[in-house]
Amino acid sequence: MNAKTMLAMAVILVLSACGRKAQIDPAFNTYVRDFETKIGVGVNNVDIKFGKLTAPRIGVCYYGGQINQIQIDPDFWETMNEDGREQLMYHELGHCVLGLGHNNELSTLDNMNVEGSIMNSYWFGNAGYYAKYKENYKKALKHNTVVEE
Repeated sequence: MNAKTMLAMAVILVLSACGRKAQIDPAFNTYVRDFETKIGVGVNNVDIKFGKLTAPRIGVCYYGGQINQIQIDPDFWETMNEDGREQLMYHELGHCVLGLGHNNELSTLDNMNVEGSIMNSYWFGNAGYYAKYKENYKKALKHNTVVEE
């Protein structure tokens, strides 16, 4: 294949992606709609799908192109409760949609030092604090701060 043919194929590939709409696995639709409502930002440039990941990764955001991509490990997803799933989706959408990095700051809730952000590197599914303060955590994510009582 000569250089002209390769260049033409590359241009066709790039142009074909320009008008493509992001694809979201239906398993994630409820979480995406909730994120759009609570955070106030549309999720229209992110593919979200299941994909086998190597532990300790349970979710990952690949970004930098016209359409970013979130992959969620299907085996881990099956072990999570609803709060854990919601928290994981908000975490990955925080990366892919809001452009946020990890935030491992602590907050004081109920006189205890706890993870202060959905964007914490390692914390998912803490049923007690996330369930009790989930709206506070979402508000903090929206403003890229840590949760408060």
